[in-house]
Amino acid sequence: MHPIRVAVGALGAVALAALVAGALPCLPAGARAASDAASGPASAPALDPSALDRSCRACDDFYRFATGGCQRSHRIRAGHARWGAFDEASHQNVALMRNVVLAAESAVRARRETIASLRYCVVNVPAIACPVLMHGGCES
Repeated sequence: MHPIRVAVGALGAVALAALVAGALPCLPAGARAASDAASGPASAPALDPSALDRSCRACDDFYRFATGGCQRSHRIRAGHARWGAFDEASHQNVALMRNVVLAAESAVRARRETIASLRYCVVNVPAIACPVLMHGGCES
């Protein structure tokens, strides 16, 4: 075989390996950070063994073999075409904002009830017998 064909084949194999390793979503964060550091070779493995699906053969379905473990541990939520870190952050923000709105709504409701009690006291009950005024009134 011609030496140029061997070199191109080897370069293609290295490029494919780099592409597969870069496309896997389950690479440990330490592996990327350690490989970028100038302190030498990374101590963490370049590929997380738990991301592999050993229940199928690599020759039969390489994508499932390479990402099956990661797909099992990182499920896509029902009703979504994809689910990632940004989607999770958005979901958490919506839940947080919902709690803030509910808390504000409850505070407004409590204040309205206090104001209604004060109105009732002013109109119908003598000032000495009004329970809202006896306990400090409307606290802000």
